[in-house]
Amino acid sequence: MKDVKIPFSSFDIFSNFIPPFILCSGVYVLQEYSKHLKDFIGILNNILIGVNIANSKNLTIAIISLTMLLLIFCLGHTLMALSSLIIDRIFVGKGFGYPIEHLLKFKKTKWKKFSNKFYKTICFMILIYTCLLLWFPYVKIIYIFLIHLATYIVLKILLTEARGLINKDAENAIFIKIYNHINNNIKIYYSVLYVLTVGSAVIVEMLFNLVCDIFRMHPFKDGFISNFEKLYENMFKLNLKNEFHDYDSTAFWLPYCTTHNTQPNSSQSLSTIRTMVYFSRSLSMVFAVMTCICIAMLIIEPYNISISIFGSITLSISVLFFIHYYNMFYNYYTKQMLRNYYASAVIKYGKDFQLK
Repeated sequence: MKDVKIPFSSFDIFSNFIPPFILCSGVYVLQEYSKHLKDFIGILNNILIGVNIANSKNLTIAIISLTMLLLIFCLGHTLMALSSLIIDRIFVGKGFGYPIEHLLKFKKTKWKKFSNKFYKTICFMILIYTCLLLWFPYVKIIYIFLIHLATYIVLKILLTEARGLINKDAENAIFIKIYNHINNNIKIYYSVLYVLTVGSAVIVEMLFNLVCDIFRMHPFKDGFISNFEKLYENMFKLNLKNEFHDYDSTAFWLPYCTTHNTQPNSSQSLSTIRTMVYFSRSLSMVFAVMTCICIAMLIIEPYNISISIFGSITLSISVLFFIHYYNMFYNYYTKQMLRNYYASAVIKYGKDFQLK
């Protein structure tokens, strides 16, 4: 008799089933404090109870169970996609920087430094406005200011990204004039927001450095980095620090693939850590979504203190899981992967590479 294999891996369970289940549980708890949300969930509950296929109770329960399982699985993938886009690509990739950038002390261009500060500031401003919307949803000026900020951010992102992709050639002279004209008008029209952006960038940098010190997220020693570069360049015939930027992360994936193919035991351990990293990221997104639901409820019920408290709790948990995610990504995944790659390469090729 053949062994029956479970069709789901631990990655599926931790990334695609548990996070949406926690989200649904949170919404169910929240509906106790919101009349409108309770009525909406009551309608959905009545629809499910009213389903009856061929008067077969067992068949009805089975179909409802499978449907709910499928919906939870789809919701899990949606949360995973959102966390990958918002947390990984934007906040980490463009804002705080991937761990490998800090561990190996990659030199940043002026454009990269500006991009990091800009997206860190966006993260900080979102946090501040979320707190304001949770506790002062009845103050209309906050919504007006928020619309202006969102407009500023969108235009600024579009203009700066476009500016980074063009060259100062004669053929782009017209585009550059248009860019400078619009950019100057944005700075004038949103002068207050611009000052807040610059000021908050300093605060964000201080908080980020504080978190790095608390969790000991420090770069490798210069000697290790120098030897690592030699190993990388000899093995792949590529310059390490030229292989990592916004549009290419070869410097990360080549050591990862090498470790995965040459060290099965280490690869299995790293896969387990990676699952927990993604799990933390998804949980951060789950509680962020709960916070957004609380804000939506407060627009309808602006004086409901219970929802404000619930939203503040979910926001705090979301931030904590984001910090936990970045710490796991930095100290337990990327650092361990680079060490494994370095150790295996030195053992196999160290004499040929003449590291000393």
